[in-house]
Amino acid sequence: MKKCNPHVAKILLSFYPLIPVLIGLDQLTKWLAYLNNVNIWIIPNFFGFYYTRNTGAAWSLFENNLLALAFVSLIAGITMLVYRIIVRKKLTVAARAVWAVIIAGTWGNFIDRAFYEEGVIDFIAFKFGDYQFPIFNFADMCLTLGAIALMILMLIEKDMVPKEKIPLVQEALSNQEVEPPLPDDQSKEE
Repeated sequence: MKKCNPHVAKILLSFYPLIPVLIGLDQLTKWLAYLNNVNIWIIPNFFGFYYTRNTGAAWSLFENNLLALAFVSLIAGITMLVYRIIVRKKLTVAARAVWAVIIAGTWGNFIDRAFYEEGVIDFIAFKFGDYQFPIFNFADMCLTLGAIALMILMLIEKDMVPKEKIPLVQEALSNQEVEPPLPDDQSKEE
């Protein structure tokens, strides 16, 4: 069996290619919802597709402020992408994937806010009894699931803090003195 080219593997494991793929899926699903003007319950009174426009953020907060929200999305998207590039060598594979999902969600909604005066296309609907959950889209799913995954990673992934700094972090948390680890060559001399 032929091995993968190391440069290709490095690019794929960076998860940068995932960003335009997810943005493309977001825009494709929004376009399909727009073209078909969908309004159908797949599972009656629980799950369906319902085309609507949102000129605000989540739960229609800051409604009719597309320009301001587009600006916030642009700054957030740039900031996250720059952060992701700066810390790329320190992130685990899982963290790289999660950041790609979050960044894609941010840019997906930015495109709608910046280029469509009608607002962001939302079309995924859930209903729980008499409660109609706010209608959302694929980019919103990326943002929400990515944020949840990032919080879980921060709780369980010890590799988020480099191993040589763990004693220093423990010291800061416990206010007890902990000696920093010696480099490998000095610890062997003892």
